[in-house]
Amino acid sequence: MILPLALGFCLPLAAQTLPPLLSLRAEENWSALRDPALRTGAWERIKFIPLGKTWFLTLGVDFRERYEGYKNEGFGTGTRDGNGYLQHRAFFHADVRSGSRLRFFGQVKTAHQSWRLGPPRANDIDRLDLHQGFVEAVLIPGRVSLSLRAGRQEILFGSTRLTGVREGPNVRITFDAARMILRSERGWRIDALISRPVETRRGLFNDYPEHGRTFWGIYASRPVRQGSRAIMDAYYFGLARKQARFFQGQADERRETLGFRFARSPAEAVAFDHDWEIVAQWGRFGGGSIRAWYIATDTGFTLHGARFRPRLALKANAASGDRNPLDNRLGTFNAMFPDTRDFREQAFPGPYNVSQLRPYVETRYSLLGRPAVLNTSWEHFWRTRIGDGLYSFGAVPYRMTGSSAAHYVGSKPAVVAQWLWNRHWTLTAIYAHFFGARFVREAMAGRSPRYAAVVVLFRF
Repeated sequence: MILPLALGFCLPLAAQTLPPLLSLRAEENWSALRDPALRTGAWERIKFIPLGKTWFLTLGVDFRERYEGYKNEGFGTGTRDGNGYLQHRAFFHADVRSGSRLRFFGQVKTAHQSWRLGPPRANDIDRLDLHQGFVEAVLIPGRVSLSLRAGRQEILFGSTRLTGVREGPNVRITFDAARMILRSERGWRIDALISRPVETRRGLFNDYPEHGRTFWGIYASRPVRQGSRAIMDAYYFGLARKQARFFQGQADERRETLGFRFARSPAEAVAFDHDWEIVAQWGRFGGGSIRAWYIATDTGFTLHGARFRPRLALKANAASGDRNPLDNRLGTFNAMFPDTRDFREQAFPGPYNVSQLRPYVETRYSLLGRPAVLNTSWEHFWRTRIGDGLYSFGAVPYRMTGSSAAHYVGSKPAVVAQWLWNRHWTLTAIYAHFFGARFVREAMAGRSPRYAAVVVLFRF
């Protein structure tokens, strides 16, 4: 892994006119380099390789090295590793297009781990496998276009609070899906899909869709007005899974979700930004019913005239919990496939039966002439319902060693620093310390987790 990363320093800095390098590599489009006059360097020749009159090939890679250290993982219920460990991950992709009507996208992955005590977790290791492989065809071109994307693919919508790529763990999540995408010149986008998440297995090319879990839905997004940074989203999702586990018990789950989101992203000379979302869920759990809800807000104010342009912000989230584990109604919210970017990569309690309040400050610097961002926060957690337990980010109930009537779980100060060396290299450092309150002392193992990570990402 180190040699490919080192070779990346030899690449020339890309011109500012090139398309951005995205976390979702399948969303990149390098057809602008069709003009030979724009392909002046080695970088452009890799991103646009002509294969004929209309066909061209794009190649790309992602390398990530991550040091991660936990103390009292899972509140003392997991493997306690005070020395830390390394995670290694690489993606290689190829994108073949014929004009704007047809494309084939393929991406392979490899993920490994060194020095971790105890057995690997479910999403730590995948020796070599197909991460994405789909065909996309434009069925109806024009100002309002309709395309079909079928095959293995990443799925990410909106705020990523309910659907993301699982960036925090070493192996990202992917789906075998059929997906219709409607796009308009006015900024509308509507996705409709039916899918099954792919189960991570540690061997060679042996990942297969989970037969016990099906995910479907429709997601619509549009700007408030054309060219606006403010957007409105509405969506419906369905999830069916066998033998789902909650604090109430284990049974088959069929859950439906209806949500609305209103967001305005930060921008130069715009002080106020927000990302607000409200979600309702209903369905069946075993022989009983599901009634759950979720409210999430992220509201910020940027002082553009001040040094370092500080953004003062507050995240306030509340996910419903189960009132009574002995009745036939489940009240625990299910975030389904959340991305850790919303709850921070060092999240300990997951978004299930938890209310959170996180004031934070984000400042921007120039370090050695390169942009850097520092995010400092102090987050507080409460159980929404004392009749329910606490869950990990992967929706697994933490093992409780006792009982407690306390709502307050504890607080977590955290620092996240990110340095963008250039469009290819990013360095991120994270530290978080959870201070457990009465609930942790009475009902958990009583140990407060600590977490530190250093992440080096190279992408071209």
